[in-house]
Amino acid sequence: MNAIISRARFPFQLQPIPSNSHWVALDIPTDFGVWPEECSATSAAISKLRFWYWPSQPVYFIADPHADPQAFIESLMATGGIHRTGTGWHDFELTKAGANAKFIIGGDCLGKGPANLALLRAIRQLKDLGAQVILLVGNHDIRLLLALQSVGLQKNPAIEHLFVNMAIKSMALFKEVYDAYCQETLPDLELMEARNIQHYLLPSDAWPEQFKALAKTRLGEPRLLKELNKTFKNLAQIEKAAAAFQMNLWQVYLAVLKCKELFLETNGEFSWFFKELDLVHKDASFLYLHAGVDDELIQLLAMHGHEYLNQLYRYQIENDLFSFYYGPLGNAIWTKYRESDLPLSAAGVKQVQALGINAIVHGHRSQLGGQHLRSREGLIHIEADTTLNCNSRAKLGVKSKGVGVTIIHPEGCVLGISNDNSYIKHFSPKRRLQPLARILQAIFK
Repeated sequence: MNAIISRARFPFQLQPIPSNSHWVALDIPTDFGVWPEECSATSAAISKLRFWYWPSQPVYFIADPHADPQAFIESLMATGGIHRTGTGWHDFELTKAGANAKFIIGGDCLGKGPANLALLRAIRQLKDLGAQVILLVGNHDIRLLLALQSVGLQKNPAIEHLFVNMAIKSMALFKEVYDAYCQETLPDLELMEARNIQHYLLPSDAWPEQFKALAKTRLGEPRLLKELNKTFKNLAQIEKAAAAFQMNLWQVYLAVLKCKELFLETNGEFSWFFKELDLVHKDASFLYLHAGVDDELIQLLAMHGHEYLNQLYRYQIENDLFSFYYGPLGNAIWTKYRESDLPLSAAGVKQVQALGINAIVHGHRSQLGGQHLRSREGLIHIEADTTLNCNSRAKLGVKSKGVGVTIIHPEGCVLGISNDNSYIKHFSPKRRLQPLARILQAIFK
């Protein structure tokens, strides 16, 4: 799928966070709306942090593209790191600024559509051009992996229910894969009967009791009951969810087989994707991940370092999906700091700050109005999910396309660019305004 992608119209004025000093204006036209001030609690948390360390090269953080290649490419353009050469998804090249920067994609590449595969091909193009790209895993990305790894004729009671829980929100991708690859596929006669397809995709009749025996001591009664109830609910909805995308379970089964080929087999076109996903990335005073942290994850980080977390993540998704899904590594891509999520305490915050981490940069919390700063138990969170996906924006009644990037710059500032705002949000703990005009002119030249 191709589309003409024009240079997005980006905000041109700069508003500091917290909003207590003058704006810096650049002579670039705009017509986007303003954004609200951040809360005083965040200002108080920032004031307690004495030392900030900044990356040696600009970091461009793009969160939650959710299978919208146009939003992704226009967000790349907003960094000044690429230049368009044509109208296709692959028609761009790195600028000098892009070649000297780090691109971090903050998870949820997959999901809502309209074009999962085109989005992955655009990321591949960025990597093939020589850009330094860090891919972080998001909950929508891991949903596909869990779904693919939990199906089959040989059942594992620890994970066989995960397909039905993951597939509900992966149907857009299954539909896309089915339409692209599977419409001419002849039926597998051994699996044509509905009960055989269901046996391949869905948990067995014996699963509830087997799962209870396996998981009760590890999850506790409340969480176990919640998981059982969610699975029963999704079992009742799975065929309806498929029908919403004009699919039946036979077609879903074919799409699952093709996804296994594309994503899990050595020569599959997207076999690189899951192999290159990291859980976390640390650079200077910033920790990047999809959703958030909790005390247990922080303890692992303090004891072993962030590369250990990435190694443990890879081990668990290959060998112990149960521990990943229900443990602190899974919480890092699902948490919204609800009571049902693993807790983050003031003691945990003190421990992570002792590691020199002053701010968590993450996506997952979809919001309009651009990026936000929040304090959670005194830990600064830079929330960077600006709702890029066109389908999500349409559901919210937003007519404009999503464009958003968070820039962490070596000169000592964080810039939040979103076409939902008239202003580029600016955070500089030392109030270093002097280099900002130079930085922004480099982006918009």
